[in-house]
Amino acid sequence: MNRREFLKYSAAAAGLAAAAPLLGSSEAFASARRVSSSTSASLSLLLDHTSLEVSRFQHAVNLFEKANPGITVSVENIADAAAFYTKINTEGVGHTLPDVWYVRTFDVAYDALKGWTEPLNSYIAKTPGFDVNDFFPALRSQMAYGGKIYTLPWNLSDMVIFINKTLFQKAGVAIPSPDWTWDDFASTASALKAKLSSHQYAGDVNNLLADGYWVLEGVIAGNGGALLSPDFKQATTSAPANVDLLNFFVSLHTKGYMPTPGTYPAGVDPFVAGLEAMAANGSWVIATYPAEIAKSFEWELLPLPKGSTGKRGTGVAGGGFGVASTSRNKEAAFMLADWLTNTSSLNYVVSDYLDSLPSRQSSMPTFLKTAANVKYAPGGMANVVEETKTALPIAYPPYVIPLDTALTNRIPPIFTGSTVTKQMSALAGDIDTMIKEYYP
Repeated sequence: MNRREFLKYSAAAAGLAAAAPLLGSSEAFASARRVSSSTSASLSLLLDHTSLEVSRFQHAVNLFEKANPGITVSVENIADAAAFYTKINTEGVGHTLPDVWYVRTFDVAYDALKGWTEPLNSYIAKTPGFDVNDFFPALRSQMAYGGKIYTLPWNLSDMVIFINKTLFQKAGVAIPSPDWTWDDFASTASALKAKLSSHQYAGDVNNLLADGYWVLEGVIAGNGGALLSPDFKQATTSAPANVDLLNFFVSLHTKGYMPTPGTYPAGVDPFVAGLEAMAANGSWVIATYPAEIAKSFEWELLPLPKGSTGKRGTGVAGGGFGVASTSRNKEAAFMLADWLTNTSSLNYVVSDYLDSLPSRQSSMPTFLKTAANVKYAPGGMANVVEETKTALPIAYPPYVIPLDTALTNRIPPIFTGSTVTKQMSALAGDIDTMIKEYYP
């Protein structure tokens, strides 16, 4: 699953969310912090979501208009990600962007560097009760670029380890503690391999290597490394900490604990099929797995193992709402973005056990309450919450799209004959080219 698609909702996720109890009602929906009867504006809002989400956003918008009689909001949704980004790039160049639109954290630096998004610090400062620290710590580094805030986060996702409890029980292997390390992962995989069938794998971490910079940089940071300098203007791919960790993952493959990247055809989830005892995957599939796995086997969730620094190498990614720098109604546009991302909105729109976690810590209790009522829900949701709280502050460079392409080209060969050192050196050359383009 590529980085542009991981936040998109599958039909199964939408169906599961629809079956879950709806959180709150119009009457329970709290008012925005700022309600202005004197503000008059016509705003445009652009989404990139499923029909289920759009209906909930529309509900929030209706309440916003009711609380602000002088403001009207026209809502447009483009569910296809490619078409959505074509519109953003075209209208960004043409200075005709909508007043408010869905800005993924991948895009914050790029949009800010292009001058498409409005810095929000001054608006936040004038908003009583606005608590930036309520956003999960890792997101706070992603909502800003160059020291200025450019988007208000709405959701986030991270990577976790999915455990097939049934396979563990059959193998007679104890499920590790949530306080585990990568060495614990390897020893557990070794014990499992001796007991599993020849077509089953002990621990598949390919998604940590194949889902792009947002995941890999987090895992590497947990080992004390980094692919880029903090200002994004230098490649640090060949640092010993990077090479050591990638060689560790190669060793998992060499010992037969994990499959080669690309082993399974598109559309086949080996964990759901019962082919893997441990599998790294995104938090977004937690919503789809209960229906897909059902009674096939018991499963639970563990956080990513800790790296050599003693920290988990967890990065997060998500999305939020930005205000166009060309908007004629910036004050009203910020009010709308604020409304869509406050705690009450998140409780209503996000926390209905969808496959994204709410961006605000104050909304997580409601999310967990709803998740607990889902049939065949996994154990270990508290591990996901704890991991999210301690996720590392990984921000994204403006050239993250070409960087992801480079990673897609450079990482797989380390499992098919090339060396980590060679591929990291080649990756540094790729990044140097990007840096020259974005920071001439």
